[in-house]
Amino acid sequence: MLRKLLTVLVVVLAFASVSGVAADPAFACRDYDGHRNSIVPPSCGSSAGHDGGYSAGSEASGSSVGSVDAAIDAVGLPPIFHTIAARESGGDPYAVNPYSGACGPFQFLPSTAASLGYTCADLTDPYTAAEAALALYNRDGLSPWAATAY
Repeated sequence: MLRKLLTVLVVVLAFASVSGVAADPAFACRDYDGHRNSIVPPSCGSSAGHDGGYSAGSEASGSSVGSVDAAIDAVGLPPIFHTIAARESGGDPYAVNPYSGACGPFQFLPSTAASLGYTCADLTDPYTAAEAALALYNRDGLSPWAATAY
């Protein structure tokens, strides 16, 4: 019991330390430590040479975040998915984690996307990503996103 409590505490503290990073435009141009999504806007120049081979991304605009929110509502996902998309990717459908390869607004691992019949390229469309999230939610519940709650 104590071991489980300590594990949860470590996860909570680790998430708190990375979620407190300021959301400013310059932050999006930096390389990360593997605990944040790397969203590289075009103003940062080429993403070639980033650690982890990161090769895609754009800064989330208000319209893309709105599109993700609209897609969540359109496919009938529970309201918690607005928070999940915001935490996982800032609502950016082009977000790719350079370390894990997780992609899209809900940060699907490529293997998870493939198990549902999707590719990371498919998940750049907010509605397709929301449909994939609904399929995963119907299959596995909220457990794939459990760490997001911390």
